[in-house]
Amino acid sequence: MLRIGMLNKVVLILFKYIPAIHIATIIFNDILYLVDNDDSTILWRIPYFLDGINGLSWMLVLLLFLISYKFKYCTWHRLLLCNCIINILITSFDAFALINRNDLYIVIFLSIISGMCCCIATMVHISYVRKGVRLCLSRHGTSSQFDHFLLVFIKWFPFIQLFCFLLSNSIAGLDWDIRMCYILDFSSGNSLLSTLLIYCLSLRLRLPNYHRWFVVANFINLSIAFCDANIYSLPLSNLQLYLSYQVAPCTCLILLLNNKIKSNLYEYKTQIA
Repeated sequence: MLRIGMLNKVVLILFKYIPAIHIATIIFNDILYLVDNDDSTILWRIPYFLDGINGLSWMLVLLLFLISYKFKYCTWHRLLLCNCIINILITSFDAFALINRNDLYIVIFLSIISGMCCCIATMVHISYVRKGVRLCLSRHGTSSQFDHFLLVFIKWFPFIQLFCFLLSNSIAGLDWDIRMCYILDFSSGNSLLSTLLIYCLSLRLRLPNYHRWFVVANFINLSIAFCDANIYSLPLSNLQLYLSYQVAPCTCLILLLNNKIKSNLYEYKTQIA
């Protein structure tokens, strides 16, 4: 009982404050860009490091919106999520070179102002929480179709992430249009906090063990890609690096197949007995 209570608290904290942490890091990154946007300095690694910790994707924002509606969360949380959507759109437009470089500073400045307003709203929210004011109601009455969709979405979340990650790296390895990689990364990109949230949700919903295996596989591939790109370039060719991304998923598939064979064998012996 104590374990479930602690798990509920961790899930709630992650769910509540991932958008707030994301907005705080975006403000920091924007200010850093305005101060020093030289790629040759070591400071330019900081945004990539923070993105690896708390990078958002369209899938994660959708999941947070669905949970927010399910539990009838306060307006403050949806305000932060809307700001997160704006930040993802700005990043996407910049990656696709849809924003003029002369206008980029204005967009960044407006993003900082918007983020600071969200930070003020967050501080007001925390002050109300400390006073014991309930800003979150109990579970909202939703249809069975909505509940089923939310559960299926959580179940397939790590598998979609893994597929998009491998597909994105395949496209990059074949030197195809890099914009396809951007679309996949913005759609289902992974991060440390999102991995932790999905893992805790998997435990809380008592999903099968193999679900968490693939969550861990995503995190392993994320760590390899992040270290290779931002910390230390691994002494591997592109083919070897791509093959290294296959190790964790293949291990999960072997474990899943072995588990399925053992389950069928046990069921067969039980029927004979």
